[in-house]
Amino acid sequence: MEFLGIGPLELVFFLLIALILFGPNDIAKAGRTIGRFLRRVVMSEEWRAFNEGLRELRQLPANLMREAGLDENEMHSLERIMRQPFEQIRSLPGEVSREFNAGLRPTAIPPAERNSAAGYGSWSGQAAHPASE
Repeated sequence: MEFLGIGPLELVFFLLIALILFGPNDIAKAGRTIGRFLRRVVMSEEWRAFNEGLRELRQLPANLMREAGLDENEMHSLERIMRQPFEQIRSLPGEVSREFNAGLRPTAIPPAERNSAAGYGSWSGQAAHPASE
């Protein structure tokens, strides 16, 4: 469980640092001061306006759909249409890989050339022939 991006282990670490910095007696005073500050912030008119703005932002998609006269089925079909190009782009690397691998299929090597010097190029006679080793 996280609160404001802070996990439980990070919270414990923060509290230990605060205890070391303030000491056991002053940490209670610091807690009361922080609590009063947060109460003033939460009860302020600015905080209420901020929360109202967030609420309006969360309801914006539904309001836009209502104003445009779209029902849920139409909205889902528009969403599918908008996602189609992205799905095609996502599948493109797999298609390219399949086509590339299809072009690299091994060709059959005739039995006469498998173990002969033809696969190694021409020999000048300086080195031993690979078949003689």
